[in-house]
Amino acid sequence: MTLEYWEHVAANIKAVLTENDDQCLEILSLSYNYLPHHLKPCFLYLTVFPEDGVITVSELFTLWVVEGFLKSSSINVKKVAEENLKELIERNLILVEEVKFNGKPQTCKIHDLVRDLCIKEARKEKFFYVFKNYVDFNPEEAKCQRRLVLPTHVIEDKDIEGKFDVIQSMPGNRSIVILGDGTRLKCGSELLRVLIHSNANIEFQKEITKLVNIRMLGITMIPSSISKLWNLQYLYVLNDEEIINLPSDIWNMPQLRYLGVDHATLPPLPIGTEMPCILKNLDTLSKIKKFRCEDEVLVRIPNLRKLKIRYDDEDITDWSYYRLQNLVSMSKLENLCCQFDEICTKTLVANLGFPVSLKKLTLIGCKISWKHMKIIGDLPNLEILLIRYNAFEGPTWETVEDNFKKLECLKISVHGLNEWRVDDANHFPSLRFLQLRNCENLEEIPSSIGEIPTLEIIDVNFCSDGVILLSKIY
Repeated sequence: MTLEYWEHVAANIKAVLTENDDQCLEILSLSYNYLPHHLKPCFLYLTVFPEDGVITVSELFTLWVVEGFLKSSSINVKKVAEENLKELIERNLILVEEVKFNGKPQTCKIHDLVRDLCIKEARKEKFFYVFKNYVDFNPEEAKCQRRLVLPTHVIEDKDIEGKFDVIQSMPGNRSIVILGDGTRLKCGSELLRVLIHSNANIEFQKEITKLVNIRMLGITMIPSSISKLWNLQYLYVLNDEEIINLPSDIWNMPQLRYLGVDHATLPPLPIGTEMPCILKNLDTLSKIKKFRCEDEVLVRIPNLRKLKIRYDDEDITDWSYYRLQNLVSMSKLENLCCQFDEICTKTLVANLGFPVSLKKLTLIGCKISWKHMKIIGDLPNLEILLIRYNAFEGPTWETVEDNFKKLECLKISVHGLNEWRVDDANHFPSLRFLQLRNCENLEEIPSSIGEIPTLEIIDVNFCSDGVILLSKIY
């Protein structure tokens, strides 16, 4: 391409982009061709996300890990993922949509033309086959693909039944991504490593336990023989209805890294096991209901880093039943979310403990008195604190010295807080981000907050006029 052509592009960029998509793809393909080898699969995997869809960075990282694109130890795999994403952003192949308080991307997206490039290259390299419609569907080409994306409009087509046999017979298929209701779709290749979908309409079928290579699975029902999937690392159980009890077989899955459930409780530990299975790889337990922190349970999950638990038992009067004080002994736990649905009593405080390893803490509906905030402020490694929906009770919060030494992010959403007393900026020596939401009764932001040298952002929504005004001044 000549210098004159590029000068024409520079002078007429909008016209070039809209009038000649093929030529744009040709130009963009140069960016892909010069990508380092380790970045190409990470880039091509963006085809699994819907057009114009927002991509959650954590979900993208998980998919990269499950597919085996990141070659590193489990300790450094997140850093490798972050570096890969950073490189793709710097090459303008990925656009940052939202950032966290620390500046790291939280969500991202890709331009339509870049997505078209992804689809084109993925299809050419037999990396991914995006099933656009039945008119252009080539069964012979599809059978050679390693991964398959089924968008919503394809799944909902009345003629899908006629194509199921072809889809399920794809011998080399490693991943099926279903962006819609996949109720009628069977499992397919036993070499399958990833089966995910965008809603909770996939019913578990008996043959799913044959997928011995599956690493990531999103389902609505779990069979009692789930441990036959001995390579499974990420399990999502999506259920919007009544509480379900997970099968006891879940305790016999040593490769499991992530267990995320909706409306589910953990089963009792197997009885009479001489050599109990230790889930040493389990990193995350998410949305577990009525979690009992018994010593025998914690021994089975020694390396847990993230825990999200929820309680809605209206009949509970003695919180010691749940052994929440044993949370203190979880030495690897870094991220804890505790949610209580209008059921808390004064005995909760005495039965709730926090490990010193915590870096992020989210409290919802706990109804703890503000005077007990000192317990949380003493956590030496706490960097992020989220206080939501009646997490604390009382009109006044008065901070004390030598608390929150490492706290960088503080988010408060408590309707009943009227006064917040901070006598000195040293009470939050590391604070960078402050968010106040739904604090309608809070009269003002303490002046000492405005004197914190590290503070970069004050984000205010649905608060009093005084709070809004002071947030702009500080």
